[in-house]
Amino acid sequence: MEISSISMKSKTVRYGFILAIISILVQILVYATNVEWMASVTYSLLSFLLSLILIIYFGLQLRKARGGFASFKEMFSDIFIMLLVAGVIGILFNYVLFNFIDPQLAETLKQAVIKNSQAMFSKIGMSDSEIDTALAEIEKQDMSVTLVKSIQQLGMVVTFSAIGAVILAAILKKKPEEAFQ
Repeated sequence: MEISSISMKSKTVRYGFILAIISILVQILVYATNVEWMASVTYSLLSFLLSLILIIYFGLQLRKARGGFASFKEMFSDIFIMLLVAGVIGILFNYVLFNFIDPQLAETLKQAVIKNSQAMFSKIGMSDSEIDTALAEIEKQDMSVTLVKSIQQLGMVVTFSAIGAVILAAILKKKPEEAFQ
């Protein structure tokens, strides 16, 4: 059962919204329970894994909506739009979170990054002077979320969405003749 192009794009955009909302809800949950965890590698990896699982699931749902088959071009377009929608919403949410809801969040996260980095550097056997130098570099970083940084982040979202869409489209594409092999 083939569905219209407009219907597919609306499904794709809807999945992008759902992906963004789930990511935002996870971020709010972590923010509300332990804001310092937002600066951890574990949180980043788990967020990435959850997003990847959802993206693959939604990609499979989009292919199913196309009758179970989709070309590379169709999958790329669907996944790219979905990631772009989710990315833009995420950027907007972070801008509001860091600038209006909690203007001190950037500094809080910087201190958590310093604390986490210090523990990691000690664990891997860096000398005290190397640790001090590395922590001084982290301290110099501006972790604020400005309009300019958000626009730059949009460029990164477009780039990484395209790369992710290429990879996932290559994996999720399915031609009708592949079904009988």
